[in-house]
Amino acid sequence: MRFDARYLQPSEPTGRDPMDHRVEISQRARSLTLWVILHHEGRDGIARTVEHNRSAAGEPGWLLEGEPGIELLAPVTPSQVLLSVSEEHRAQRVIDALSSSGSCWVTPTTWNGRSAARISLSNWRGSEESAEATAAAFLEAYRDHPG
Repeated sequence: MRFDARYLQPSEPTGRDPMDHRVEISQRARSLTLWVILHHEGRDGIARTVEHNRSAAGEPGWLLEGEPGIELLAPVTPSQVLLSVSEEHRAQRVIDALSSSGSCWVTPTTWNGRSAARISLSNWRGSEESAEATAAAFLEAYRDHPG
């Protein structure tokens, strides 16, 4: 069985296939993991984690949307930032540069027929500093690859 979505495609020039680096996609008994987390953290712990992720995901969104040529395409969700880069080919070069550098993992996707970059911040141990580092890496790659 295989999932297929634009943001899960191998990115050039690395050819790294996200399907080969996502244990969660192939795990069995996912409900057991959920039960353990709920049992250990409880409702309040889960609520704190969701709020923490929402706050962390908002940071790159706010930092990046002020850059000319970068547009926030949708409201930031608890773990997702969806951006449009002014030129489609530039967006792919930025994504490839980030994937090659290993600084963060940004994937291409399509939103309402527009090419977009998807930043996913869903690590419960993530911090404001890691979110700021993601935004800084994105801006550096964006500025290093002009249209």
